[in-house]
Amino acid sequence: MARGLCSTHEGMSSEPWHGLPQILPKWLSGVCLQEILSVRFGKCSVRDDSCQLIDVRCPQSRSQIQRIVTESVFIIDQFEVKLKMEILHKFLRSINDNIDWNAGVICSRPTKFGGDCVSCTSRQYFGGRSIDYSCDQRRMVYVLKYLTVHLREVYGAFVALREHDDQLPEWVGTVRVLSIGGGAGSDIAGFKNFVVDEDEGFYSASAKQFDITRLERVTEWDTLAAKVVHIFSSEGINFRQFCIHNDINEFDPSKYPPYDIIMMSYVISELDDDALDVLVNVISSALAARGVLVINDRNELAVVAKIERLLSNFNVVARSQDKDECWCGIKYPDELRELFKPKLNMKSVRLGAIVERL
Repeated sequence: MARGLCSTHEGMSSEPWHGLPQILPKWLSGVCLQEILSVRFGKCSVRDDSCQLIDVRCPQSRSQIQRIVTESVFIIDQFEVKLKMEILHKFLRSINDNIDWNAGVICSRPTKFGGDCVSCTSRQYFGGRSIDYSCDQRRMVYVLKYLTVHLREVYGAFVALREHDDQLPEWVGTVRVLSIGGGAGSDIAGFKNFVVDEDEGFYSASAKQFDITRLERVTEWDTLAAKVVHIFSSEGINFRQFCIHNDINEFDPSKYPPYDIIMMSYVISELDDDALDVLVNVISSALAARGVLVINDRNELAVVAKIERLLSNFNVVARSQDKDECWCGIKYPDELRELFKPKLNMKSVRLGAIVERL
């Protein structure tokens, strides 16, 4: 199966070439699509227009095979992107189908901040209000408004860190990943999007096993997170998902092997100075001797200062940082855009750092 496709997603075909003949040019109509994909992903033969078997290793066949594979791979690439977006859009639509639009009208929760669930979810982040995710409606709206942009912000932080390939740790065996304050799992989805991406992919091609732990105290996130973290997958790459229901005050890293990568998305902005000190101690104990920190958060002076304060407790071997505002690169379903007014521009500070414990 082509990388980046979820073979087990409900309602989707297990064959990545399903539906592809409709978009191929006529001259490719006789080609066995499965074998074209097989050539791309490691096999040695393909059938030509007349379904004659061609040996890729035969020099006389190279020009013919190049014409078939080169021209079809571009089409297949575009089809893969379309299929991944269909999987994501199907998930977003399923969340929308479960929202009760009358709930906001009759809601009497003390944490209600607007006349409807969409404005209520957005307004909790302003005016020094307490952030609360105990409401089912609010969690679903949060995913619909912020999932796409947040996962791409994290994805971008991992991509940018590639410029420091020579400083990255040696990835031997299982890569262990910790998401602190993982919530709905958007940072995990962003990391997995990076790992299975055909153009990017993980820093080491030999890394095929990833154990990902979501550290989250709000147990109500579990149902949504269990779906979000599985949006991206790939044949040949094994992702194992774990969850620890604790906050940073209760989490004891000594009970677990060190983590190679630690992610925090919109966590540091919610911490006061004392809680930030606790976070520093947790990371110091949980991270491998040389590991990767990925931090995605609000691009505000006070938040950036907290990030720098956290990093000052480690030996920063290399870092990449992006604050540019730009489109996240994911097309949102048209019929949902007006309803939820999703955040689609990346405005955060997206930082990746290779660090060592002091």
